[in-house]
Amino acid sequence: MRCQELMKTDITCCSKDESIFDCATKMNVDNVGFVPICEKDHAGGHRIIGTLTDRDIVLRVVAFEGGRDPRAVKCGEIMSKNPISCQPTDDISQAAELMARNHISRICVCEGDILKGVISLSDIAQAERDRGAETLRRVSEREAPPVH
Repeated sequence: MRCQELMKTDITCCSKDESIFDCATKMNVDNVGFVPICEKDHAGGHRIIGTLTDRDIVLRVVAFEGGRDPRAVKCGEIMSKNPISCQPTDDISQAAELMARNHISRICVCEGDILKGVISLSDIAQAERDRGAETLRRVSEREAPPVH
């Protein structure tokens, strides 16, 4: 199966200049925990420049040194740069491998740097149970439990 067959194309995006408050509001309304940070290109496409998760917001804004004002922090300040992506024509095994290798549960699907879709670990698990289980195992290896 190709990534273009599995990817979601109705994607919530934010710009680097939007506030974290506005981004979190979009996440809440659209029930997503991952947002590509994009700039419009000359043809009206979304050029991806980073990604932001609900976890990023909590750790980099809410819990950062006693908390920062989410209305004053811009997405571009805390986004993860150099997003990991695959191409629409790649086999989903390539997306799963990138997720596992980078310990991420969502991946952008891009043509060049133009966002075309997003694939989540749950998308892979629903499409191919065995591949999804193996990818989940490898993604979850990213964090060892704290030693007390």
